Amino acid sequence: YDKLTFLQIFFRGQFNSFLFPFFGSLINEIFPFLDGNQSIRILSVLSYFFLLSAVVKIFKLIFQKEIRFELLVIIFLNPILWHYGHRMYVGLFSYSLSLFAFASILSVKNKKYFIFFYLLLGVGIALKPFNLILLPVLTIIYAKKFKITYEFFILNLKVIFFSLIIPISYYLLIYIKLGNFITPENEDLKIALFSGHDDRSYYYIFNNFINYIGYANLILIPFSLMFFDKKNYFKRANITFFILIVFLSYFLSQIIFPTAELNFGPLQNFLSESIFFYLISISFLFFIFFNYFNLLSLKNDYPKFEKYLLCLIFIILYILALSFIKGSQRYIIPIIPIYLILLNQFVKINLVYKLLIFVYFTCNSALLLNYYIVGNSYNQVVNFLKENNIIYKTNPMVITPHVFHLYQNKKALMSGQSMYIEESLYFIDYGYNDNALFNSSINLLNFNINKYAVIKYD
Repeated sequence: YDKLTFLQIFFRGQFNSFLFPFFGSLINEIFPFLDGNQSIRILSVLSYFFLLSAVVKIFKLIFQKEIRFELLVIIFLNPILWHYGHRMYVGLFSYSLSLFAFASILSVKNKKYFIFFYLLLGVGIALKPFNLILLPVLTIIYAKKFKITYEFFILNLKVIFFSLIIPISYYLLIYIKLGNFITPENEDLKIALFSGHDDRSYYYIFNNFINYIGYANLILIPFSLMFFDKKNYFKRANITFFILIVFLSYFLSQIIFPTAELNFGPLQNFLSESIFFYLISISFLFFIFFNYFNLLSLKNDYPKFEKYLLCLIFIILYILALSFIKGSQRYIIPIIPIYLILLNQFVKINLVYKLLIFVYFTCNSALLLNYYIVGNSYNQVVNFLKENNIIYKTNPMVITPHVFHLYQNKKALMSGQSMYIEESLYFIDYGYNDNALFNSSINLLNFNINKYAVIKYD
């Protein structure tokens, strides 16, 4: 395909920046013995390098000391970061790169490197515009450091110019070539109050806000539940607030509703909707009370209070911005390391670190096992479809996320569809089927797992 057709095909099926696969192709050009999948995985590995480097720098900026190794391990093993890292998700790479640039700007001593890190931040913004939120945070920090002076304005002009020159150039190029800044239209990007959808009202924003905070706080247990000081579990004030949270959570759980992808995946099947909303509500109220008392405990240490408040404002404003669009696990990636850094200073029990590392390691082992089963199973299915020349006569259905790229071509572009299917004669479903043309089969410790079946339509 020519370059323009290639871009049109790429954007027919997604709205992510093409810079991420472009960087992957550069790696592939430099190391031709690697395939495309391996090249992208290198970028995914770099995500962890950038993220952990940024966390080390930010922790030192806030607390003026080195981060404890166990906290780094906990951030590295966090199941959501691990999951999206394995899936080679552009969001993890873009945020890690942006946070690394942000932390480097604040910690670098040699001014000649500033422009490089501003440009690096710009690359992160071009990859995912959500990273724009780091610019007003930089402005607030500079305002505190330099006051509202000539130096403050000059510094902010440099930040804005060098951080936005790359994303502006990128999106301008997309507009010139394709006639639109963001393609295709996507459910994720329909913004509440501005999309023209009646269901995306103020109530929609309120519901998403509670779900996002509740979910983020919930997945960071036990760090996010260090509500009680270990010596004062049964103080009257603690018990009173706990009872108040439990009581208010019941009423809150009655007025919220499901929000797209904010769930526990397969584990969600073991929870009723009412229990899940009750947990989200409790977690949301814990977030409010916990951080309120954290700020009170820091009132005599103004530098720490100020930094804690700034990070908390960043988290809340970021979640508020997210609340205008569809809820999704992947969008909370940016706040996980920041919130863990904040919570870390209130976790005094070493056993918590060890327990969490063990739990995360166990969860990730299960995830890796699942990746192995799913990956090998859908590869078996794809090989069967190709060998029998029926790939474009088969609706991939349950394996669509894994094989979407195989259905993106010029024929799909000409048909106006995101995927090219010549004729739907077959489909893919979960599990074993006696009438299937093909059943995938993975032998694991002498136990046969049939994940997918190729079935003919009646």
